[in-house]
Amino acid sequence: MLIKYYFPLLLTLFLAACQASIQFPPISEQENPEYYPGQIIWRDLVTRDAQKAKDFYGGVFGWEFDALYKEGYQYLLVKNNGKPIAGIWGVPAKPEDSGDEWISSVSVSDVKKTLNELQPLGAESIGKVIHLKGRGTSALIKDPEGAYISLIKSDSGDPANDIESNHGWIWTELWTNDLEKSKAFYQNIGYTIEQVPGQAVAYWVLKNGDQQCAAMIQNPLDNIRSLWVPYIKVANPHMICDKVKALGGDVIMKPQENIRNGSVGICADPQGAIFAVQKYPLN
Repeated sequence: MLIKYYFPLLLTLFLAACQASIQFPPISEQENPEYYPGQIIWRDLVTRDAQKAKDFYGGVFGWEFDALYKEGYQYLLVKNNGKPIAGIWGVPAKPEDSGDEWISSVSVSDVKKTLNELQPLGAESIGKVIHLKGRGTSALIKDPEGAYISLIKSDSGDPANDIESNHGWIWTELWTNDLEKSKAFYQNIGYTIEQVPGQAVAYWVLKNGDQQCAAMIQNPLDNIRSLWVPYIKVANPHMICDKVKALGGDVIMKPQENIRNGSVGICADPQGAIFAVQKYPLN
């Protein structure tokens, strides 16, 4: 299976769709006065084929989908046990030009201010700062190592991190081709970055105060640019990896006892978007 991670055309179309007159679901289902800067609070899959993505993720994780918009583009709201957890953008593109990717959105207190601070440090702004009706103010950037991430200030406050439900999000990692450059860059979003001791592979946690927000590792995959990888909580990673393969996805790394006690699998959907599955609790 050939996996691509360049897709500038998809990003351009994604931003064009964002600026259309669409009413987005709020980040937090209930109005929340609290904000958690540094936390990943939303994820969107940008894909060449929303129907294929729907069939795959619905089959693997049992996710439900609401079609919210379709006019050249399609936006599907992803629900897990009835709770909105993500979106899927279906945008047209030539398959040879692009691959699919999960885009994580990180909470910041001021999108424009953060963007202005990051650009001199090597961040590339993909389009303009935009306001997504019902969701909040957002800006998509590419960091100096080529990883895409969205800055967002939610209109409804930030949801508390929920790791109780299987098949919901549990974690996010930056897989970077240059750890030192990435550490220097992300400190400017307000993170403190601490290495976890005793790990066979160097593992760095991004924190805001005492709150762990994400992590970064040296990119374990060859010949691809840096990228943010979301983790999905599952009861049995072996069974999920079998489903991924049966439904046309790619199992990049099966759960292995010598890697986090066999609790993690690395997968790609049929159109190349990478994600990880994680058993929780770990023991």
